[in-house]
Amino acid sequence: MQKTVYTVVGRCNYAVSELILGFLDRQAMPWCDHFKYLGVNFVSGVDLDVNIAPVKRNFYVACNSIIARSHGVADPVRVQLVKSFCLPLIVYCIGALKLKGSAIQQLSVCWNDAFRHIFHFKRFESVRCLQVNFGTLDFQHLYDLHRWRFF
Repeated sequence: MQKTVYTVVGRCNYAVSELILGFLDRQAMPWCDHFKYLGVNFVSGVDLDVNIAPVKRNFYVACNSIIARSHGVADPVRVQLVKSFCLPLIVYCIGALKLKGSAIQQLSVCWNDAFRHIFHFKRFESVRCLQVNFGTLDFQHLYDLHRWRFF
């Protein structure tokens, strides 16, 4: 992918491509429906959305790596390792992003799955009390806190 691409957010107006070409001395510039800016993957359409699939994948990779390599380590230490090395992957710049409810829910599942994996909980068992006992918030409240800090 080239560094310079153009995208349209909102209803597509084909006159935009002529306008873009006019400013770039008639150099061809590719159109793209997704782009990465400051480490955040965006998808253009009627609205500008955030693609959280890479975030989730990176979180699960890091989390599984830490948990797999920490057998025999006390659970509070494993939680602290996940909080230190994995949580930043899913909260990176979320204060500046207006995420859809479905994206917040998916990232919440990621955060809960980390606790479920450490403490061997089943998929639909709540881990909120564990999160509170270990001094962290559930993801919805983490998102709200980051939004307030950003504003």
